[in-house]
Amino acid sequence: MAAIALALVSALAWGSADFVGGTQGKRVAVPLILLVAFGLEAGAFALAAGVSGDGFPGLGGVWPALAGGVAGTLGAACLFQGLAIGTMSIVAPISGLNAGLPVIVGVATGDALSALQAAGIIAATGGAVLASMEEHEDTIRAREARLGVLLGFGAALGLGCYAVGTDAVADASVWWSLLAAKAASLLLIAAVVAVRRPQAPRTAAACLPLVAIGCLGLLGSTCYVISSTLGLLSVVGVVASLAPLTTVLLAMTLLHERIRTVQAVGVTATFVGIALLATG
Repeated sequence: MAAIALALVSALAWGSADFVGGTQGKRVAVPLILLVAFGLEAGAFALAAGVSGDGFPGLGGVWPALAGGVAGTLGAACLFQGLAIGTMSIVAPISGLNAGLPVIVGVATGDALSALQAAGIIAATGGAVLASMEEHEDTIRAREARLGVLLGFGAALGLGCYAVGTDAVADASVWWSLLAAKAASLLLIAAVVAVRRPQAPRTAAACLPLVAIGCLGLLGSTCYVISSTLGLLSVVGVVASLAPLTTVLLAMTLLHERIRTVQAVGVTATFVGIALLATG
């Protein structure tokens, strides 16, 4: 029960972080949001890696996590920007398709595709197509909605690569894997901020949501790592993979988003597919 509870906290924290990131993306440059969030996470992971006593695997050992960190940064940027301009109830489930990429990579490298995973891929893909069928009378809003959907798919690809990269190093050390990924992310984002020089929030109150995103992301990652050591990964993975559901519920409750019936069917099918992928 403790493992499932922690995985549920992970899903709630990650989904809430995405929701806050999407709302903040309307008023603060996404690179600044990621700089604060990733900075907090990198610091915490550095502390955890030192306390864990795990030996540093070396650059040759952590390079998949470094590459995954770069891809994950692009995915996170797509996600926050997509949530900011698109319909959160649609963008979030589509971004959840990232659960399928590790499965595809596993099959390509010799793993067997289970019946549940095959069903999950079909359900999630078909659901995403239905969910993306938005209609808006306003031309500008319709264009933004389409771009939000495309960014959702970009987020799924980038975050999926992040999962593949960090998983490849996790056997040596989970914390060094996470630290390497966030270090690469932080360097990339810092370079973007240095070049673009976006306007930073001017008050402490305006900075608090950015700090909250980092704290929520860190809480989600920590709870997931602990839950995966206490319970079956096939169980906690399903619970944690439903993080986009938190984003959808928050968007419907706080932003009063409403979607068409066909989209609701698509969102449901997408979540079912994601759960099947995690189960398989």
